[in-house]
Amino acid sequence: MKLATSGILIQLSDQQRSDIERELAGVNQRFRHLQQQQQEGRRHISQLNRQRDQITKQRNSAALLQDLNASMNEHVHMLAALQSGIVELEEQKHNVLGRMKAACRTQHAYETAHHKEEHRLQRQQTLHNQQELDDLVASRATAHVAGGNA
Repeated sequence: MKLATSGILIQLSDQQRSDIERELAGVNQRFRHLQQQQQEGRRHISQLNRQRDQITKQRNSAALLQDLNASMNEHVHMLAALQSGIVELEEQKHNVLGRMKAACRTQHAYETAHHKEEHRLQRQQTLHNQQELDDLVASRATAHVAGGNA
């Protein structure tokens, strides 16, 4: 693989990893938002329970109690939907993390190939320079021997 090619592949894999990181950040943000909504819903249900207890103690109308129970049921269904969304986001996060691992492995493989190519080219250049020095020394030695024989 050429050095320029491996450099481009490293840039592309880094960009892919960055895209996945942004996606993961979005999933985490939505996850936190759903958790906040879930906590607020739980607090509201607790508040409704307290109100129901007060209404029961005060022996207020049954219609008010029914309205309160209907509101509680609505919030319970909302909590169930939120929990379903949280589970779905956890699965999505797991999938994104799997893609992140794969992207990191790919980037590491490209970086390794790039460094090997750099090292190979450096060795090749060093050998070329050494050969030129050897040729120069040999030509001087030959010139010196030829000059000494004359």
